[in-house]
Amino acid sequence: MRIITLLVFIALHAAGQQKQTRFKLPQNANGQFTVGTVLAKLKPENKGVDINQALRGRNHVKTTKSFLPEKQQAKLRNRTAPRASISNIDLSLYVEVAYDGSDIETFINGLYSTGLFEVIEPDYTAKLDYTPGDPQRTSQYYLDKIKAYQAWDITKGASDIVIGIVDSGGDLDHPDIASQLFVNNADLVNGVDDDNDGYIDNYRGWDFVGADTLNVNLPNFLGDNNPSNPNGGLGSHGTAVAGCAAAATDNATGISGVGFNTKLLFTKQAADNQGTTKGYVIRGYSGILYAATHGAKIINCSWGGYFYSQIQQDLVTYVTLDLGCLIVAAAGNDNSSASHYPSSYDHVLSVAASTSTDARASFSNFGRYVDITAPGQGIYTTFFNDTYFTVDGTSFSAPIVSGAAALVWAQNPGFSAQQVGEQLRVTADESIYQTSPTSMAKKLGKGRLDVLNALTKQFPSIRAGNPKLINANGTSAEPGEDAFLSFNFTNYLAPSTAGLTVTLTSTSATYATVTLASISPGSINSGATVNNGLAPFKLKLNSVIAQ
Repeated sequence: MRIITLLVFIALHAAGQQKQTRFKLPQNANGQFTVGTVLAKLKPENKGVDINQALRGRNHVKTTKSFLPEKQQAKLRNRTAPRASISNIDLSLYVEVAYDGSDIETFINGLYSTGLFEVIEPDYTAKLDYTPGDPQRTSQYYLDKIKAYQAWDITKGASDIVIGIVDSGGDLDHPDIASQLFVNNADLVNGVDDDNDGYIDNYRGWDFVGADTLNVNLPNFLGDNNPSNPNGGLGSHGTAVAGCAAAATDNATGISGVGFNTKLLFTKQAADNQGTTKGYVIRGYSGILYAATHGAKIINCSWGGYFYSQIQQDLVTYVTLDLGCLIVAAAGNDNSSASHYPSSYDHVLSVAASTSTDARASFSNFGRYVDITAPGQGIYTTFFNDTYFTVDGTSFSAPIVSGAAALVWAQNPGFSAQQVGEQLRVTADESIYQTSPTSMAKKLGKGRLDVLNALTKQFPSIRAGNPKLINANGTSAEPGEDAFLSFNFTNYLAPSTAGLTVTLTSTSATYATVTLASISPGSINSGATVNNGLAPFKLKLNSVIAQ
């Protein structure tokens, strides 16, 4: 019998409450967004409108551009044809609007007044999740811990699987990285956009911090070393991340990357010398989209922030469901359970950090949004100027998982992105909870990464989605009523047994009492979805619900 416990937080708004239409910058967001750019989604009825013409002469507006050039969008339409979009997200509706740096609240509300846009948001920045460690430590203990050596006896990965390192760039001539670079042979260096993707000479990735303003990808811009900082500083973040994921292995040099034969694609989103944006990720979601459309199957994001964006969630959904990429993200380094993005977005594999003794690293974020834990303390990896260094952070837990994902995908080429992530998650070693306090129960994902398990064991993986809360009349449940809760239960992996039981626990007992907490949906085949609408969970809602 397999038992799934489902925890639900119920937050209902009073009947008749009106949605706020005026944009207000979230508290503490000052300095946490890119000045001069906002992200926007057009209303569907305005698709095809010439936005530059429609906004011409409007105060503070400079230019607008689509998230991807039209020629690149056409390629994607051909790539997914003839099947319909899985995500139902139309990328042609999304645009970046450049403005003169005036007050962002006033500017966004002015754009809303045009009636053209459905959603307008700041382009939030994010922090690199990184803490320097002890430079004298030289052991890759984590390879033993996650059973990488045994995993490599089964598969050494595949060179046609590419991990996108959306980060601070990389030391591209590092002896443990140079041979791992993915090269775009469709656009070599000749000053021409040979592949009509909107980027000139993007043969080894793209620099979104500086070179994109010139529309020319000068090779030295992708290097993340800062000559004014002899230790590499935060600029070496991308190099350190890449080494964990897929440093050259079995090359008699340096370290071993978990992904072994896997290739690396760098985008540069952060640098040491960007003034007030030093150490911050800029246009990170542009990097995700670039990686997804330029060869990456796995996209590593070792950064994050605490501001939710609907547009960013839409991009993540599109990249995962329509483009088939797995996004792996660091859970954050603030010893916090607060929602953290992109790691808390739907369709993202969220990774917390553990120590060499399988305890939670003291800095690691935690919470029910975490999917899996991986070593993140005392991680010896590649660094600035062809060197190596020991670092701490969920920044390095995430690429260890990304490298493992590449091995799983190489062994199971027919897997979807969701299946790869679920395989890693459900086969994790749950013994990490034996070395963690009870307060961490269910807050470190399914457990610590075990690559050997991921390659050799088969379990079901059932996720609940599309919740629906109704009353006895079939309409939306209101405070004081009996309520009925149903979900779609999707099994991504091996078939479940007939004895499957799903248990509901409320984390908001003050506002709702669960009166029927367990259901038995029966066996669910691989790839199948069942709904418990005919046998729902039952709740009693309090007459007073939090606003």
